[in-house]
Amino acid sequence: MTLDEYRIRPENFEVPAGRIHLEAVNKGRLTHNLAIESLDPEDGEEPITYGRTDTLHPGEHGSEQAAITLKPGKYRLTCTIGNHDDLGQYGELKVVQK
Repeated sequence: MTLDEYRIRPENFEVPAGRIHLEAVNKGRLTHNLAIESLDPEDGEEPITYGRTDTLHPGEHGSEQAAITLKPGKYRLTCTIGNHDDLGQYGELKVVQK
């Protein structure tokens, strides 16, 4: 995955269920990270975070902080720094049965 102001590329993609390996490179000028969260939290509830990278400074590459295992479904990809998500830095991850 590639991160910059204020995008995640590719924005939407599909992977098989099971162990997910998350890799990102920050090609922007600001710090960014990449997190996998629940897609539609209940009103008033915070989204569930399934995994994320460390905060990446410009030019840095990173991978998940801990093992991520996902079941089939749809998940939100987002940058959790500041208001980056509100500025459009999000996408969708579709996890399908193997």
